[in-house]
Amino acid sequence: MQILKRLESLRAREHDATVALIEGLVECHRTRAHVDAGYRSVFQLLVERLRYSPTAASRRFAAMRCALRCPFVIEMLREHRTSLTALAKVASSLESCPDPGALLRSIDGLAPDDVDAVVAGLRPGPKPAERVRPITVARPARNAGSELGMSWGSSASEDTKGSSGSASPACVRGSAETSEAVRAARGAMDDDAPPSPADAAPPEARVAVSFSMTREDFAALQAARTRLSRTRPKPLTLEETIRALVAFHGEHQSKPRRRSNPPTARHTRHIPRATREAVFERDGHRCAFVAPDGTRCTATHDLQIDHVEPYCEGGTNDVGNLRVLCGTHNRRVAEFV
Repeated sequence: MQILKRLESLRAREHDATVALIEGLVECHRTRAHVDAGYRSVFQLLVERLRYSPTAASRRFAAMRCALRCPFVIEMLREHRTSLTALAKVASSLESCPDPGALLRSIDGLAPDDVDAVVAGLRPGPKPAERVRPITVARPARNAGSELGMSWGSSASEDTKGSSGSASPACVRGSAETSEAVRAARGAMDDDAPPSPADAAPPEARVAVSFSMTREDFAALQAARTRLSRTRPKPLTLEETIRALVAFHGEHQSKPRRRSNPPTARHTRHIPRATREAVFERDGHRCAFVAPDGTRCTATHDLQIDHVEPYCEGGTNDVGNLRVLCGTHNRRVAEFV
């Protein structure tokens, strides 16, 4: 855990330096020091002299603008009650906002998604119409040239190997000539030969759908998305989520409902569905691993059922002996069993 303490120390120093930088930018803007140094704006100073990327410079420039309007923003930053990203979201609305201070106070302690909701509330508009339109999506073509080059390279490398694993000078020259032939063939294919019909994948017909929903309905969709993703390494996309929900609805509509069996403590590797659901409900559909300092894992996908007392040592399938772990923590726990 020593490395984590070192990382925390580095992060704290980085945060302190960022806050000090914003304070310095405010002073630079007020004194016009950047103009005297030959830069027409603080943003240009950030990019050209301090060597920030345009994206990183824009966030810091937006934070400076907010601090110029309302100095208490510096304390919000220092106490981790806001971030450069959150300030960048609201900076463009300060000019048209009748009370910039109230706007900045309204994002105090908010998560980025909630900041987006605050900004959206400043410019309410009509409900967007639902749109459904057919589209055609091009599929990537197979790269036959690279496959051919890989096969030639493989045969050449095999030919250059001697019985002792080393290559003779003649073999080396042959390998170099073969490499030149491969490069020449690739160049000819790229410049002259059009892609063959067999290599061109057919386009895919799809439907583009655009609509809006209430925040409550979207939260319910996200909850369903989390449940469906709990056995997958990565969260589902919205398209995959909708496809899974439609398939689930169709499956359950076509099958008569059966009463679930109550949770059981019978000594078997099979865990009844009702028991699994009870464990997931108890653990909040997220990984239940808790570090020694009390930090709990936040993973909501790639979730697995784990026996607290291992099955091989007599552990049962009772709800009290089961817990939800993500794949990473399940494997980590198994290393110490």
